[in-house]
Amino acid sequence: IPYVASIIPLLSQVTTKSELVNDIIAGIFPVVTLVFITEFVPFILRWFSYLKCCRTGAEVEIDVQKWFFVFLFIHVFLVVTISSGVSLVVERILYNPVSIPTLLAHDLPKSSNFFCSFVLIRGMAYSGGNLIQLKELLFELFYYKLTIYNPHKRWERMKNIPLFQWGSIYPIFSVLGCIGIIYSVIAPLILPLCCIAFALVLFSFKYLFIYQIEKGTPSETFGKLYPQALMQLYAGVYCMEFCMMGLFALSNSYKLCTCMVVAFALTIIAHFKISEMYLSKVHGSPFQTHSQFTDRYDRLEENLDKDFKIPFSDGNHNACLWLPRDDAGITEREAAVFTSKEITCDLEKCFLSSCGDIILHPQDDCNY
Repeated sequence: IPYVASIIPLLSQVTTKSELVNDIIAGIFPVVTLVFITEFVPFILRWFSYLKCCRTGAEVEIDVQKWFFVFLFIHVFLVVTISSGVSLVVERILYNPVSIPTLLAHDLPKSSNFFCSFVLIRGMAYSGGNLIQLKELLFELFYYKLTIYNPHKRWERMKNIPLFQWGSIYPIFSVLGCIGIIYSVIAPLILPLCCIAFALVLFSFKYLFIYQIEKGTPSETFGKLYPQALMQLYAGVYCMEFCMMGLFALSNSYKLCTCMVVAFALTIIAHFKISEMYLSKVHGSPFQTHSQFTDRYDRLEENLDKDFKIPFSDGNHNACLWLPRDDAGITEREAAVFTSKEITCDLEKCFLSSCGDIILHPQDDCNY
């Protein structure tokens, strides 16, 4: 802050007169700067995804979500944590190795003050941005009024509602969740702040989906981003358990350290089991479009005779396969083929509309 104040004369006059202003700037300015810098990263990662020849918009969103989370976790969490505490700890350990537990207790949690401010300000800024939509507001006031001058163009403008690129949104809150998990033991104050931030963001998105957004995104992933975001929270769990093992080991609490090692191993097993049981259902859905049913039927019986692997959601042949009923009777013929191979099918759970959409629970008329 003093370096920036020396460059900007107006800021130097403000910061030297009021100590309250100095504290506010010192608490908010680094957070706002970090937010603005990270906002440009998704555009670069999206460009890299095109260079990697991702074929569809859904593949681009999945690729951006994966690498944007890695970037944020390293540069928002690890770099800030290391730069705020570890340098002081290493210096003092060299001169006084006996006081390692005390140094860890006093110096490592220093970055938690920054993250408490970061989580709260990030949640407030994001929810405020969703509600106000400053960019669209400025365009509406100063650009569209000059360029859109007839009713037809205004109607087209009203129909083109801004859509979300979820591959750039989920990683932000996955990292905030990881930060809340990691510092939940060292600085429990971060937990209510995370609740406030996530509640504000939830309210803003709910408002948009009720009053503004009425259609899906052009790059529809059919729910693959959300479970991937939940699995990314395991990075926070692993980091928290690893740090707790280090603190217990340096404090000569070997029983607690052993318990954390066991918990760490159980967490890995649980992560593997959950990924195997549930993520396979997301990435291996048996439902396909109406045209794909038509093209695939002619080759279905031949493929089954050649040990063709049926794409069940859980990978087991003893599961019940849902087939959407259609007016042409194609899925009924498919069900007969599957039944002859001792595969249970259910045609009453859903059906295909004339547009190829899968409709669940026909009595409720719910489209998915």
